[in-house]
Amino acid sequence: MYSEQTKLLLALVKEHKKEKRSKEEILKTFVEAGIMTKSGKFTKPYAELKNWKP
Repeated sequence: MYSEQTKLLLALVKEHKKEKRSKEEILKTFVEAGIMTKSGKFTKPYAELKNWKP
């Protein structure tokens, strides 16, 4: 994954944290975007994100 994509995804996570949404609402957003599956696992193009540590 390109570093610019990673930066954009991290910005999306930060925005969602500010909104005080539930974990289920955030997961739904990522599922709709194709980043995660309904079971909470990263989809193949984003699999390397599971190893990311803030």
